[in-house]
Amino acid sequence: MAHELSEALQDFNHNFKALTDVYHTIAKKLSLSDSEFDVLYALYILGEGCTQKAICDYAWVSKQTIHSAVRKLEQQGALRLERGQGREARVFLTDAGRKLVDAKIPPVVAAEEKAIQDTDGYIRFVMKGVIEEFTDSLRQSAEDL
Repeated sequence: MAHELSEALQDFNHNFKALTDVYHTIAKKLSLSDSEFDVLYALYILGEGCTQKAICDYAWVSKQTIHSAVRKLEQQGALRLERGQGREARVFLTDAGRKLVDAKIPPVVAAEEKAIQDTDGYIRFVMKGVIEEFTDSLRQSAEDL
């Protein structure tokens, strides 16, 4: 059964999916899964010793997905976990993990910064507002589902 969507919603969905695909392609080029990329990127931004929950919150990825990626990176020797308070685990990079992050994440951040700088300031302002407003409205509507 086919359903019609407004042109605005089609455009938004298309562009959101296209952006998601760009990040998937980046992760693949770096020989990382999407969730491994998310973990390493979050550690680069948040710093070592953050919790898995902080990584989930930063990356907007489920606990289970982040936990699996952390475990895989730990098995590969890139991360180590230390017990925090209660059941909390803090995530640290090993020397190999630091080399991995230093080699892979800064070029991505530089590409993102270049893309932002290449975008007109007014468009960035409008884009931020549109995305925030759409997200908030959809979140409220999703509560009624």
